[in-house]
Amino acid sequence: MSRLLTWVALFRFSPSKDKSEKIFALSFVKLMRYDGTTLRDGEHDLIVYKAEAKKFEDSSFYLNLPATKVELEEKGYATAGKTTQSLGNCSISKDSFQISTLVCSTKLTQNVDLLGLLKWRSNTSLLQQNLRQLMKVEGGEVVKFLQDTLDALFNIMMENSDSDTFDTLVFDALVDARDGTRSRAARSREIKLSRYCAHT
Repeated sequence: MSRLLTWVALFRFSPSKDKSEKIFALSFVKLMRYDGTTLRDGEHDLIVYKAEAKKFEDSSFYLNLPATKVELEEKGYATAGKTTQSLGNCSISKDSFQISTLVCSTKLTQNVDLLGLLKWRSNTSLLQQNLRQLMKVEGGEVVKFLQDTLDALFNIMMENSDSDTFDTLVFDALVDARDGTRSRAARSREIKLSRYCAHT
């Protein structure tokens, strides 16, 4: 999955005499964050950029700019005021564009701790920390990635069988996953766990 996965809103103007619609502004948001997780669920206040329409045809023109008011503040720019600011070769509109997101995926996570475990081979020096952090991950997120989580845990045990460094942590994580299936809210996790055990 590309880390440059981006959602873009183009604002068009259609004067009554001219039937062609002209792009006059753009808002965007990156769906993948710098740490490999997806955009957080919730409200996002997007910046509206104004520039010549031809400039918006090239995504490299805007992808390095802040996408949200929060990102703009983090870079030291003011987000309030009546004056129009310039950034790069475009101006920031006083208006903003609000969106609400809800990510539903069994392949992309919003939880950096779970992602750390699922990609444990890319940084084995953080493995102990990732195993400890896994037990703090909210149950619903683990349910979505239960098969991948169990695969990772068993692979960690198998690939480190010459040492007992991770045995206790992996065992605790497995028990935590099993205990989480006892609540009514995690009934689907119990079904997935049973299927996993039956097919491996």
